Amino acid sequence: MSLREKVKKKFIFFSDHFFAYTSGCKNYLISIGYPECRITDVNNSIDMTQLVAARILFENKLCKAGFSLKQYRERNTVIYCGGIYSHKNIEFLLAACKKVRLKLDDFRLIVVGDGPDAHIVRQFAQCNDWVEYVS
Repeated sequence: MSLREKVKKKFIFFSDHFFAYTSGCKNYLISIGYPECRITDVNNSIDMTQLVAARILFENKLCKAGFSLKQYRERNTVIYCGGIYSHKNIEFLLAACKKVRLKLDDFRLIVVGDGPDAHIVRQFAQCNDWVEYVS
């Protein structure tokens, strides 16, 4: 066991209570003898499988629309992916991006989504060649 592990195990037992962010962390604490009654599993982590699946769906949607993210890797690019509703304040996003574009010539905005306010994005994209809209 490394010195780091020894120190970590020793200091863990000085705590009154432990908030484990995953069940794996909770199981580790129990395995080293930390009392289970003093552990709260808050399960506060990101399920990467869902995130990866969402990324694949997003890239497929862009690909079907004729876009490739590879062309944007060297640029300052913002991608908004979500519903386009008034409570999302899409006009604020567009105004903020317009200000950024004034300072960064290579700035791009890609909007992927749909909703009742999609016409706002569509019109903005038609007037600004640095904006791409994928519905």
